[in-house]
Amino acid sequence: EIEMAILITTENKVSIVKSSNKSFALSELQEFVGGWIEIIDLGSGKLLVVNEEGKLMKLAENKIATTFASDFISYGDSIVGNAILADRGEI
Repeated sequence: EIEMAILITTENKVSIVKSSNKSFALSELQEFVGGWIEIIDLGSGKLLVVNEEGKLMKLAENKIATTFASDFISYGDSIVGNAILADRGEI
């Protein structure tokens, strides 16, 4: 079974993305977020995959992803760049 996740872009677009395997490969996740990945555990089996160096790269803020992560990041912090929302078993 091919796994699916949700791609959330900085343009506030949300779309379904599919893995080419039973789980997403590191290279697939890196392509979606545009670089090295960082994983934020959102609890309840959900993970948010973001660009680890997004702020250094001065990527645009991702308001939707920031909303998902608000309880798990520092007050006033934000997620930048594209993000992937996935179930733990998909990654």
